[in-house]
Amino acid sequence: LFLRVGGFSALHGFESTFAVLVLLVLAVGTFERRWVALGTLVLGVELVIGYGTGPVVNLSPTYSVAVLSLSAYQLLRRARAPDGAHPLLFAVIGVYSAGIVALRFYFLIPVVLAVVAVAWVTRPGRWVRPVAVVVGTTVVGSLGWMAASWRASGTPLFSVLPGNLGPGVPTGSDPLVHGLTPYLRLFGDVFHVDAVGVVAVLAVVVGVVLLRRRPGQAPEAAVLVFSGLGCLLELVVLTVVFSGSDVNDLVRFEAPSTLACALVVIDVVWPLRPGAAAAPVVPTAGARASRRERLVPAATAGFLVLFALVAFGVDTTRIDHAPRLVRTGTQVLTGAGFGNPYRSLDADYARLNAMIPTGARVLAAVDKPALLDYSRYTFATLDVPGYTSPPPHLPVFASVADQVAYLRHLGYDFVAVESPTDLGLYSEGQWLNEVRVRGYYYRAWSVYYLAWQQTVQGLETDGHYAVRYAGPLALIRLG
Repeated sequence: LFLRVGGFSALHGFESTFAVLVLLVLAVGTFERRWVALGTLVLGVELVIGYGTGPVVNLSPTYSVAVLSLSAYQLLRRARAPDGAHPLLFAVIGVYSAGIVALRFYFLIPVVLAVVAVAWVTRPGRWVRPVAVVVGTTVVGSLGWMAASWRASGTPLFSVLPGNLGPGVPTGSDPLVHGLTPYLRLFGDVFHVDAVGVVAVLAVVVGVVLLRRRPGQAPEAAVLVFSGLGCLLELVVLTVVFSGSDVNDLVRFEAPSTLACALVVIDVVWPLRPGAAAAPVVPTAGARASRRERLVPAATAGFLVLFALVAFGVDTTRIDHAPRLVRTGTQVLTGAGFGNPYRSLDADYARLNAMIPTGARVLAAVDKPALLDYSRYTFATLDVPGYTSPPPHLPVFASVADQVAYLRHLGYDFVAVESPTDLGLYSEGQWLNEVRVRGYYYRAWSVYYLAWQQTVQGLETDGHYAVRYAGPLALIRLG
């Protein structure tokens, strides 16, 4: 739907307009809340410009993952309701889980822990069946994605199973990190940034307090405790698996889960109006009870405000996001669609597309492969050179002749490349800078990118390969 409305801006529109609004609707949930208008306004502003979403880089699916995770938590809260034992409730959670897996598998860690915990609490001795329903539905719901992954990478679970990942290529972990101390230091560094660790701990604390004060709300307490513990476990996994990355990357990977965790705390604590169907009944006999009726809402409101400030805060670097979101949303509602951010590139890519014969096979090392005409020819994109490719793998450090022989063996006729002076993924200056200033993972990447630029330069200057240009783009014939 968004692809039809927004064209090349569809992902921007979906994540920053649609997904954030769905998340806000889920978080508020009902007009029966106390202070619903003011709470919705404050929560909406925090979701748009707060730091709770973490750094938004490379279209991070922050809001999408939070929507799926929060939806699963809200269903788990109903596990003890009259209709909560129905297998379809857990089947729907499995569908949400399949969506999470398709985005990044480690986002599923907190949801899995919460599912097992709620099943154990609500069905002691019979918890295996609902968990099996969730697992089975997740697998079935992931079959299409797994088939696409198999076709693209030679494995149904790329990044878990290596598939066509090149042997010896750097992964997210730093091989120079040894012992527990460096991991603990990295965990501590990430824990405080954007409050990702603090939110998880607060969720556990609120869940424990809820269980002690209201034992009848055991499913809600279990969701809070184990979603928080799951976020902490996810952070441990990320710290180990991506020890070669910098703190901002780890925060970006963790933020969607902690965003959902923060919102489920708000969902549980934010009270309904007196007289609402599910509003808690507070005894009214005596002056003490009357004072309690006045103090409890005030204390709850104070907690929610303080929690929101800790969980979301205000990120001054994202203040300009709010008017852009409103403008984009207005364009959707009026049918105007989204502006094309690639309009200035259309002419160059149109010329490149016209140069490529129908039916050709192209290796594309360009910044905007979405602008290539996939209806006329076949292309594969080169994201990190030498990382993923069919055996015996692109020999990115070998001679130009060896790389051409490898590509010709696979049936490639052309290579489409970006100018190394353009800002973007293939900017030579950027990767020369990464060698000097970034962490292990980026330094390891840079060697591959710089080697690829040497290959491109060799192809362009060899004289044996025909080269045609379209602005900053070049098309090199291999045959």
